[in-house]
Amino acid sequence: MKTSQVKSKGFLVKGLVLLMAITLLAQPFMLFGSASEGESYSTEIMAVKGGKDAIATFTVDDGMYANDAVITELFGTYGLPVSLMVVPSRIQGIPPYSTGYSTVLQLNDFLKSDLVDIGSHSYSHIYMQDGTEAATEENYIREVIGAKEYLEANLPVGKVITFATPGGSNYSADAMKVVQSTYYAARSGGSASVSSMQTLTPTDDLSQGSWQKLKAIWLSESQVSNIKAYLDACVENGGWFISGVHNVIGTTIGTGNYDMTKESLEDIVKYAKAYADENKLWVASFTDATKYLREYQHSTVSQYTNDYGMYVNVTMDEKTENGLALSADIFDMPLTVKVEIPEGWENVRLSQRGESTTVKSFREGDTSYVYAEIVPNSGAVLVSNADTPLTLHTSNASLTMAKGGATGIATMTFDDGSTISDAKLKELCEKYDLPASVMLNTNNFSESTLLFWQNYFADGNVSLDAHSMTHANMSQESLATPELIQSEVVDQYNYFREYFPDQDTLSFAYPYNSYVSAAKSKVMEYYYAARGGTCVIISAPGKMQSLDPTFDNAAGSWYNLYQVRMQQNNSAYQPGNSGGNPVIS
Repeated sequence: MKTSQVKSKGFLVKGLVLLMAITLLAQPFMLFGSASEGESYSTEIMAVKGGKDAIATFTVDDGMYANDAVITELFGTYGLPVSLMVVPSRIQGIPPYSTGYSTVLQLNDFLKSDLVDIGSHSYSHIYMQDGTEAATEENYIREVIGAKEYLEANLPVGKVITFATPGGSNYSADAMKVVQSTYYAARSGGSASVSSMQTLTPTDDLSQGSWQKLKAIWLSESQVSNIKAYLDACVENGGWFISGVHNVIGTTIGTGNYDMTKESLEDIVKYAKAYADENKLWVASFTDATKYLREYQHSTVSQYTNDYGMYVNVTMDEKTENGLALSADIFDMPLTVKVEIPEGWENVRLSQRGESTTVKSFREGDTSYVYAEIVPNSGAVLVSNADTPLTLHTSNASLTMAKGGATGIATMTFDDGSTISDAKLKELCEKYDLPASVMLNTNNFSESTLLFWQNYFADGNVSLDAHSMTHANMSQESLATPELIQSEVVDQYNYFREYFPDQDTLSFAYPYNSYVSAAKSKVMEYYYAARGGTCVIISAPGKMQSLDPTFDNAAGSWYNLYQVRMQQNNSAYQPGNSGGNPVIS
């Protein structure tokens, strides 16, 4: 397991600068506890969110309005999610199903609740079995792909990633291959039971119980006791309870199959709610359960410690086994990671990207743990003891800042990355045992240049921070295209993660001293702090950097920190001339 030492983080200006009383030590630099550097603690991604035992997902087919209205209200009463599997031709009123179905406007009304989820139930609900006239490539495209495209274009649902085949499993092998390449999960397998449970680890091989043929239990009036028994088995054995229902008897004209009275349905919902209240069951929409389990199957967790605390990072694969992209715009569900912590940590702070929360630890036997909710590929989370008095310091610097203690920190930074100048900088840092930061642009590094910088940051007192990919000017709206923002901020961040994995790289400095709001927002997603272009004036206390920056966009905030530019023989900014006030350069 890789270990890394957090170094003091500086902000770049052209040439050497001196940073006095800098407050760039955000949460990642806070020392809250006594985790020993390099010590290993166990980490585990939990198969079910919150460390619960099982998952329950309730789906409703076909889209009769009166039926959907009763069911969404019932689930809302108990604060539980429900997934409506929608047939686009029916919500458009296309014959022969032209009346009684939820319209786009009515579905939009249901979707005002965060508890209502939408999945696809094919475009027009035709059966496409092998050997039938309906089993054509044209139908596959319309029924499977066309349904997804319509729902995404006409409902505020983002990406539709779940599917339910009409008639259970009445699709040809070729049709199922189209489903496999279009959706991340499909309820189209056989019936689930106590002896044939849907697992939490589906495969991608089109077998029964796979991601494309998930097994479900159907809710019907005559099966209430069997449904409860199956839910019991899922909780006891760690399964995924997926249910389907057609109609609430008395609300719509039922088919006779998979119908249930409102009273019986409420009985099942209350039964699931009781397990949820006991923290044994996660009741999740079809979409959320799919996101979590897909991420769980394709993520790994790593951990390292140093004097500041413990860092936990979750990384996720780029694709599923069958080639579907695990893109961040879809798969942003926090995974629950069980993290072993040192003895005595009762209240634990979790810090990531400048935000933090405090949670309670728990014990299993003689070991203490905490559950950390971590979005994959979003950077390391600092796990630290929230009950220890706050101490901030640079790891190697001669100045420290402690609560009620010293008033300033000095940090040297260099911009852009000159191999000649920065080599001299490193010599000075080693001579006087002081830290510094080099703010790199990384565009078009040759193999030899990359190797130089990898060796440069491998040891010593100099750490790596970001100055965009190519130093492009994004200080004006006309210049900051989405593609350029992606390249300058995100691509460089990912470049650092790939080629400098032992560097923390938590701070950013804007080229040309400023970014437009869209570019700055992207910086805020990936970095803890950024230096802006406003200069400190020693004689004007209102323009000195506060030790308590805000998270808005004001001058002096975390993402627009003040700076002071150092000039030759400029004694105004020497240590001791700041009047005890913090100054950022």
